[in-house]
Amino acid sequence: MSADLTTISEGETMPLAADLLDAIAQPCCLLDDTFVIRYVNNPFCAAIGKSRSKIEGTPLLTLLSGREAERLLAMVAGHTQEFIVTIAGLDTCTLKPCTMGWMLSCTGAAVKNTPPQAEAALSNPKLLQAIFDTSLVQISMLKCRRTAEGKVEDFEIIFTNKELERETGRKDLIGKLYAQEYPGIKAAGIFDTMVRVLETGKSEKLEYYYPYEQFNKWFSCSFVKLGDGLVATNIDVTQHKLAEEERIKNYALLSHSERVADFGSWEYDLISGSLSWSEGMYRIFKAARSERIDPGIYIRFSSTTGNETASRIAAAIVAGQRDFTETLEIRAGNRKKTILVKAKLMRSKKGWPVKILGVDMDITRSKKIQEKMQALEKQQQRQIFQMTVKNQEDERRRLSENLHNGLGQLLYGIKIGIARINAKKAARDPERFGEEKQQLEEIVTSAINETRRIAHELVPAALEAHGLFFAAEKMCEQLSGTTRFECSFFGQEEHADKFLLVAVYRMLQELVTNVIKHAQASHAQVSIEIDEESMQLRVTDNGKGMGTTPGNGGIGLKSIAGKVRLLSGTFKIANPERTGTRVFIRLPLSKSTP
Repeated sequence: MSADLTTISEGETMPLAADLLDAIAQPCCLLDDTFVIRYVNNPFCAAIGKSRSKIEGTPLLTLLSGREAERLLAMVAGHTQEFIVTIAGLDTCTLKPCTMGWMLSCTGAAVKNTPPQAEAALSNPKLLQAIFDTSLVQISMLKCRRTAEGKVEDFEIIFTNKELERETGRKDLIGKLYAQEYPGIKAAGIFDTMVRVLETGKSEKLEYYYPYEQFNKWFSCSFVKLGDGLVATNIDVTQHKLAEEERIKNYALLSHSERVADFGSWEYDLISGSLSWSEGMYRIFKAARSERIDPGIYIRFSSTTGNETASRIAAAIVAGQRDFTETLEIRAGNRKKTILVKAKLMRSKKGWPVKILGVDMDITRSKKIQEKMQALEKQQQRQIFQMTVKNQEDERRRLSENLHNGLGQLLYGIKIGIARINAKKAARDPERFGEEKQQLEEIVTSAINETRRIAHELVPAALEAHGLFFAAEKMCEQLSGTTRFECSFFGQEEHADKFLLVAVYRMLQELVTNVIKHAQASHAQVSIEIDEESMQLRVTDNGKGMGTTPGNGGIGLKSIAGKVRLLSGTFKIANPERTGTRVFIRLPLSKSTP
């Protein structure tokens, strides 16, 4: 059954349309080409809480939010043929072109009573078919079939619209029995609902999953009694249901992520001026559900020191002109918190600012950890500085003692010797003069050697001339005595900067001296290895052992530990089998090193 709606005059169409659409349980309305509402049915009025006189003749845009209105205009401009819109009080609204302009079909509250004009209006089959064929709702009219005892056994299909034919893929349903064609309606409980509506006269609506006859879809249906039969409406809500399930899943995931990572998200609609919060935001701010949520909330919750930043955040949200990142101190309950506010401006396809998406993260704990790390770093730097100054003073004191007790005494001896010998003494006692001259020469030679030794300690000549490996081996040879040193070297010195070679030499000098003075070891091993990433120094002895913490040793070990920290290296001391000591130092090479 079909008809051309243009063959019916508007004066004849609207009164009949009113009667027919009121027979549909879902909210519906007809609009002209300019989206002015020409007719609404009773369920539509009931769903949005307005009378028919208040709705008819008004633009559809007045029922939409600012954001939804802009989206509708953008989609129409893009020549969209049908699309979903959101109206307060209704679940899902689908707008579709029809011969009269546009038809809006919705899922929402079903009408409770069948209008008395509906049965008479159904006598115009041309108009009935034309109007129902424009609907996105699947519509059918069913006539009750009873047994001889008057019991309802099935419903004969006496009318279907094009949407129902499209969904079922059948155009031969008229005259067929509903339960016989679709036996799954009994297993799904739909048949019992139909019988109950027929017997009580009360309309009913239900949402169900239908896995029978290879449909496997979610549907929302309603039944309205009409004489000894029913008007049935059905709409496929599978996508809506899946989207809702996905939304719930994403919301649960977001909520869990917010709780674990201690952050919240928000959205500011630049068109409507509304700010919405996630669960995490209420938790971070410790705000009650009754709290007014608007950009000014940052100012209301900010600490005294954060007022300026909070005002800047609120102004940036309202202005909606840029992305921004701010750090703000707020008062959350009895605590002060530091939060990181990051916002991203979203634009429409035409480049208009439409919303701002934001994330607020509680960084109070990480900030305190960072402050402690900075304080610890400053403390370590002070300790390194103090140790460096102390080492310099110790080195100066040692040099002073060497000059005074060694070279100074020799020079004093030379002075005395020179005072004792003269020309007269040489003439008077040549033999005695020769002996004293020889002693003086020996003292001068000792002074020269002492000067060379001190100079060597200040700048090791072997290191300067032949490199680290050669200088380290010479040091071990010269110091071998009660303790015998064995050396091994691996790698290329060219990989390391000169200052690192000197640093390792000085550390080795200190460690070898410690072994000789304190370890009481008979044997020690020295190993230096250089690769492309680091230098490793190992000194092992079989002496009496020592503590395993570098800071617990003497000044020399503390000095080495300070230098290693300064060079971002590692310093370990071990006492294998409670005898001897094993020292390991690793220093990373600079990236600029060839």
